[in-house]
Amino acid sequence: MPSETLTIAGRKKQLEEKLASLDCEVAQTHHIPTWMREHRKVILEELESIDTREKIVSGGGNTPIVGEETIQMNDFLGEVYEECHRATKLHGGFNSAHEAYGVILEELDEFWDEVKKKRNLRNTDNMRKELVQVAAMCLKAVIALKL
Repeated sequence: MPSETLTIAGRKKQLEEKLASLDCEVAQTHHIPTWMREHRKVILEELESIDTREKIVSGGGNTPIVGEETIQMNDFLGEVYEECHRATKLHGGFNSAHEAYGVILEELDEFWDEVKKKRNLRNTDNMRKELVQVAAMCLKAVIALKL
């Protein structure tokens, strides 16, 4: 079993810390933006899933989580929500589907610029950042265009 594998208890602790951090931010601003509400919902759903799994599986909190996919997905979605909120606060919503398409295409082109490089020259941090921005702009479009 790889050393990166978290136990259910370890992942639960990570999620509870993220939730506490979000709650602290809400307490300071007295406002819950949509992205934060969605991120809290994802965290709470995973916590509920962990609680259910702990009840079903013998060994409770020491049972390893099968894959890293859930962790990666939740972390990525958290970044997407934060980027969507940051971009909307900075630039406002999209005024048309054409504007949304143009911005999404621009972000996708920035990802493509990294993909075209030789593998050993690619910056994976930049690739991830651009994919977060693509997803965030898609989310922003859905919200702004009421899709």
